[in-house]
Amino acid sequence: RNIIFFGETGAGKSSTINLIVGSTVAGVSNDTNACTLGSACYETTIGGAPFKLWDTRGLGEGFFSSLFKFGKSSEGELKKFLRERHEKGEIDLLVYCVRGSRARDALVKNYKSFCAITRRLAAPIVIVVTNLEREPNMDDWWERNEHSFLKLEMQFDGHACITAL
Repeated sequence: RNIIFFGETGAGKSSTINLIVGSTVAGVSNDTNACTLGSACYETTIGGAPFKLWDTRGLGEGFFSSLFKFGKSSEGELKKFLRERHEKGEIDLLVYCVRGSRARDALVKNYKSFCAITRRLAAPIVIVVTNLEREPNMDDWWERNEHSFLKLEMQFDGHACITAL
């Protein structure tokens, strides 16, 4: 089973993978600087079943970060990666990682670029909301914000509100 994690730079993709695996397998940064420069696969076992957790380069990296990738945009890289995985039948779940404090414009743009199409063609999509350390009850964040996602026509097959320090 293949689970692909994607989202903006600093959204907590690598930290979420480490949380699931139970150890530090993916490199992380204490700020919003990129630490995943390409797609990386981490194999683990969950409930006795083998899983491949795919960490992807952050979306929306700045100009200078893209220069070191020889002009390849993170969005173009992710589209290519998803197309390759889809052709091989290797997308069982997409996990869209977002920071609870992020602006809506980028969320909607990324949803339309990656989630809407993939959800119809390939696999279910769940949202993981990170950076909720200051929330007394993290699920309250979803209750307060779920309607906003629906209003923006962003639909998910499930959600989790976490802190992945």
